[in-house]
Amino acid sequence: MGEVWWWALAGAAGGLLNAAASHNLFLWPFRVPPAGVVMPGLVANVLIGGGASLAVVSAFCGPAGPPTSPAGNLALTIAAAVIAGGVAARWITNEVDVRLLRAAATRACAAPAAHPDTARSMEVASPYEVFQTATDLVPKFRSFQ
Repeated sequence: MGEVWWWALAGAAGGLLNAAASHNLFLWPFRVPPAGVVMPGLVANVLIGGGASLAVVSAFCGPAGPPTSPAGNLALTIAAAVIAGGVAARWITNEVDVRLLRAAATRACAAPAAHPDTARSMEVASPYEVFQTATDLVPKFRSFQ
């Protein structure tokens, strides 16, 4: 049972790498108010990575767990757990990014033409930054009383 924690930690490391690569290094998940999209955050990436690595290792190695005697098998299993955790966490963050970019495109359609520098900065920005920029482009109407 002690080996199970190693596979979970390896998958959690894969989720941590994904969080760093996808600009999700904020600790807790949060909801983007106008879009209704939940950004996963660091904790969710680590939990998803750990759970996915446990599922993959148990699916391929059975209930007995992976072989731990030769060093090559152990290193290969840990590398597979890291990759499985990273891929699963990336899949979730990719789905969130798609929904966030769809909401940003909807917001940008309601906005007047933007300055060319703003459009160029949106080309290289993260999906959350694109959504924030598109939200800022929409004119704000004041209600008169």
